[in-house]
Amino acid sequence: GEATQIVVEARAGPGRAGAGGAARETRRKGAGGDAMDLKGQQLCEALATYLILFSAIVAFLFGIGTQSLRNLFCIYGAGVGLTCLVTIPNWPIYNRNPLKWLPRSQKKD
Repeated sequence: GEATQIVVEARAGPGRAGAGGAARETRRKGAGGDAMDLKGQQLCEALATYLILFSAIVAFLFGIGTQSLRNLFCIYGAGVGLTCLVTIPNWPIYNRNPLKWLPRSQKKD
C-alpha cells in the first residue's frame, strides 16, 4: 500500500516553534499502521536472530557437504534476504499490542 502522511497541529507554548503560533508535527504511517509496538519489536528481534542463526548453520553444513564456498554464501545470502523480508516491513503481526496513551493534560496559565 501507499504510505500516508499525517499532520498534527498543536497550539505552541513557550519553548516551542514560535510564540503563540502553531507547531506542526509530521509523521509517516507505513502500510501496516503506526510504529511497531514493544512486543512486536521483541518478536521481530527474536525472528531475526533465529533466522540468521538457522541460515548460517544450514549454509555451513551445505557448504561442507558440497565442498563449495559459493554454495555456502548463496544459501547464507538467501537466508539474510528472507530475514530482511520477514523483519524489515511493518507487518500487522508486529502491531497486535498497541500502546494506550493517556490523554494530554490541560495546563491552566
